Amino acid sequence: AAAKAEEEAAAAAKAEEAAAPVLSASDLMALMKQLRAELPRADLKACKAALESTGGDLAAASAALTAEHGEAWAAAEAADAAEIQAGTVKAMGMRDAKAQKKFAAEEAASVEAAAEAPEPAVAVAEEVAVAVAEAAAPPRAVDLGCGKGRDAVYLASRGWSVLAVDNQRAFLDHVQAFAARQGLSSRVAVACVDLRTHRPGCVPRLRELLAPPLQLVSLARFLSRSLLDEVVALMPLGCCVAVHHFGAGAVSLKSGRPIKGGNPDSCGLAAGELAARYAGALRVLLDEESRRVEGGRALRRRKSLSLV
Repeated sequence: AAAKAEEEAAAAAKAEEAAAPVLSASDLMALMKQLRAELPRADLKACKAALESTGGDLAAASAALTAEHGEAWAAAEAADAAEIQAGTVKAMGMRDAKAQKKFAAEEAASVEAAAEAPEPAVAVAEEVAVAVAEAAAPPRAVDLGCGKGRDAVYLASRGWSVLAVDNQRAFLDHVQAFAARQGLSSRVAVACVDLRTHRPGCVPRLRELLAPPLQLVSLARFLSRSLLDEVVALMPLGCCVAVHHFGAGAVSLKSGRPIKGGNPDSCGLAAGELAARYAGALRVLLDEESRRVEGGRALRRRKSLSLV
């Protein structure tokens, strides 16, 4: 009886094997590619064996491979993710270290250049001494588009309380570090503000920055005519605005092209332009043009100091 049962089981297995579809080489290869796409960590040999054992049933082959190798694959993926994370952290650390080194070099160069250079543009602020003589000490100034803070720190060294404004956080960090080195941290505050007047919130924020008491608004080597219009409209009575910018046609030392030549809102100033633009709104205290040579090129710069 036992021998008969074994013969019947063997016969059934042969019949089942005979009934199973025979996969062509091309069909098998196509299924192997599909299975490998679904299970990228499975090797081709295992994919082939699983498909052959399941008669080409893709879902059954996938389930069989996952049951057998799933835990090992998950562990391998976790290890790869950890390695990638470690590499990312290392790369970011190297990038940050490089940026810090570059920042330190630029800062040192800026300090050296400032020590050798003539007084900054806002030295013309001394012209308003009479206008602010009766103001509560220390007089307050707002430096719009302050950059790395040369003018703001200069004003602070002359006894002003200065708010340095720029849209670059890195520049404002430099301003604070510069002021700290000069022992002027208590006189220099910073504000990160996008000064493009078409941006929502710019004008209300500008109104807050220019709230009285305020004796001086400085725009040095930074100009936006639309912004200057808002400054003139918003600054309090008795406040001065000092503008120091490149003359029309002045070229960039970096590119050799006219500075902001294609931007009518921030290109170089023409002679007498601001005096004409704000005639009747401001009393002009100083309007002059100076020339200096840098890197073999003659630069024209205009200084304009007006009292509202």
